[in-house]
Formats: sequence, C-alpha cells, structure tokens
Amino acid sequence: MSGLTAFTWKTVNDSSLSFFTPFSSGSKQLQCIGRFCGRIENSSLCGACPWGSRVYFSADMSASVCFPCSSSPDLHGWLYLGFITLLPVLIFLSNTPSVKDGDESVGDHRTTDAGKNGVHDVNIIVTEAAVNTQLNLESRCPIAILDASYTWGLVYFLLHLFAALLAILLFPPIGRLSLHSCIPQQLDDFYSPLLAGPGCASEAAFPYTSLPMAYYALCALGCIGLYGAILSSAGPSVRPTWSRIIRLSLYAYPILCMMVFLFGGLLYFTFPYVLLIVAILHSVCCFPVLFDYCASCSDENVLPICNPIQLVSAIVFGPKSSCMWVTCLNAFCYGYSLLAQSLSLWWVLILMFLPFLFYVATLPFTHPFAVCDGEKLLQLNLVRSSIDAPKHSRTSIPMGEQVVEL
Repeated sequence: MSGLTAFTWKTVNDSSLSFFTPFSSGSKQLQCIGRFCGRIENSSLCGACPWGSRVYFSADMSASVCFPCSSSPDLHGWLYLGFITLLPVLIFLSNTPSVKDGDESVGDHRTTDAGKNGVHDVNIIVTEAAVNTQLNLESRCPIAILDASYTWGLVYFLLHLFAALLAILLFPPIGRLSLHSCIPQQLDDFYSPLLAGPGCASEAAFPYTSLPMAYYALCALGCIGLYGAILSSAGPSVRPTWSRIIRLSLYAYPILCMMVFLFGGLLYFTFPYVLLIVAILHSVCCFPVLFDYCASCSDENVLPICNPIQLVSAIVFGPKSSCMWVTCLNAFCYGYSLLAQSLSLWWVLILMFLPFLFYVATLPFTHPFAVCDGEKLLQLNLVRSSIDAPKHSRTSIPMGEQVVEL
C-alpha cells in the first residue's frame, strides 16, 4: 500500500448516487457522475454549481469544475433578450383600451346620398369603400392600433423600459447596466433544472431564463399598480375596459413566464424565424385590408384603383398615422429577424422595407380584394342601377325612408 500515491473511493447506492468523492493529496480529480454537476474550485464535493456559474464540458477538461459566467452576451443573446422584452409590449398594443369596438371592421356600412342630376334622393346602404372619394386608410387591421392613444402607449413603453433596466441592475454585475452570461452551447442548457443529476439542478444558460422571469415579475407589479390607480380614478364607463386590461396582465405574465421556462431554448435558437413568419403573415393578412382604397373616376363612379404613388403619399403625409406605424412595425419585425442572422446593418436597412415596397410595386397589376369585396361590388351595382332607373319606377314610399339592402 505504500507504493500507492493516491486513494479514491466512491459510494454507490442502488437507488441514488452519492456525489462525495474524497481524494487524497496529489490525486487527480475525475469528472462528476451526475449531469451538470460540478465542483467549486478544488473542492471534492460534486453538486449544483452556484447561481451565475456552470460546468463546461470539453475534451481537455478531465475534472468537472464550476466556472463563473463572466462573458457578456453576444449579439444573438442581446437580440433574444430584446425579443422577450418586446412580447408584453406587443400584447398591450393588441389590446389597447382606447380602441372602440367596431371601429376597425371592414366594410363599415353607413347611409350616403346617391341622388344626382335631378333624381330624387334615395338612401341606399352601401359600404364606405364603395363611395368614399378619398383614400380609405382606416385602421381596420387589429394590429393597427397605435394611432388611438400615444399617451398610454408611451406610458406603457416607459413602464416596461424601467422594469427592464431594473432587472438588469439586479443581475451580476449588480448595479451596472451590463450582464454576465454563460453563452448556451446546446439546447439542453436551457433545461438543466430538468435534465440535471440528483442534487445538481442549476441554471446552465444564465441569465436567459431567470432574467426574463424577473423582468415579467417587475412588469406585472408595475402594471397592476398603474392600472389599479387608473381603475380607482376612472369613471364607471371606463372601468370595465381597464378591468379587462388588469385581468389580461394577471394572466399574460404568468403565461409568458411558463413559456420562457418550457420553450425558452427553442425560442433562443428560432426566434429570428418566428419573427420572420409573423411578419410575413402580417403582410399577407393586413396589407390588403389596411391599404385597400377606392377613388373617383372620370365618370363620377367610384371604383377601386391602385396607385402606388398616391398610396405612399397618403401613408406619409395623410392625417391617419396608423398606416405609417403598421408599416414601421412590419419593417421592424423583418429587420430584427435579419439582424439576428448576423447580416450587416446596411443589408438590414435595405431589406427591411423590401416586402412593403414589393407590395406597392405590384399594386398596379392586381387588386387585393378583401373578404367582403363581392358585397361591395353588388352594392355598387345597386347604386348605379338606382341612379340610372327612370323616375316613374320609384314607389310611393317617401324618399327619405326608401332603403335598398342586400
């Protein structure tokens, strides 16, 4: 026994493993048995790494040692954290309390005067898109709600910005607007609490799981306090709307925390593609409805026409700002997803507006009919037939009460 330079023993139980691995002086430490288990410096105890550290696995490392997370997040990591930060803001913008129900419906019916050139007035219910001589750039897409309330949108944005800054200050290095992180090496790093060995549960992908949860908790507290103050001071007609927003906050933030915990790893590696798919669906669904418009022709009939120059002019200089905001939001989603693909900033700026420019360029070749365009065309024919009909064909019903409906 005197010739032995080291003595190592391990205790193995039938039901579990004991991760105590004592070594005599001069012995070489071996890797810990449990997954994500490590030792603190030269300790002989295998266990969970402290918060803010993890075990790195490589061929040249024979021992499992916990290394502190001291590197700054890379560009992909910062963009992922920004994506997680923007999720509740987008949820708020889709449920802003200042949008009245029914204002965004396509084919808003209203009574218009169709009598011209000596013909008695006949009130005919037609769609606004069939008789409007101006560009119909109403905010008819559910996402196009930024024109309703700049004030509350700004307050909500500042609230989440303050929560994000406070969450960063609470994480190492504490009190500084910077982060220490362990860059994830594989998908399993996000699920280390579930895949770790007994007694070795830790956050290997620090802080890509704990930081979003802390941020959502701060946002929930801030929103409940802010909305509670608004609810207590608002009138009876406003309280049901803000009650709905408070309930949304109570449900949305726990769901977001659960989503980050269960699908954080998938989102970390796929969020650029998720944003790209959302931007494409937004373009396909919202652009034809949002930018569908009619204009008067030379024969005083109202027909759908496609004029890209007139459309761009109305978006940029028109009184309605919702179209500009929706276009910028769509371009932001494209640019954010492209930036996460490690493209240069110049290519991102060039390509982010490409889908909208392609849509505008192809307007003269096709008209994107909405769902109710068949109804619009039928009602337009009714308008024309009623105008061209002889005067004696009118019934004895008072002209102010004669209504033609589908």
